[in-house]
Amino acid sequence: MLEHSFRIYRKQCLALRRTLDEHSTRHLDDKKKESGS
Repeated sequence: MLEHSFRIYRKQCLALRRTLDEHSTRHLDDKKKESGS
């Protein structure tokens, strides 16, 4: 039972980290566009 909850928790953490990475990457790209123009 506990292992099942832990697996779900890990999956959520990985998904959250991926979302944060995509967001920060997009933010950096926007900054590059601003400085480039």
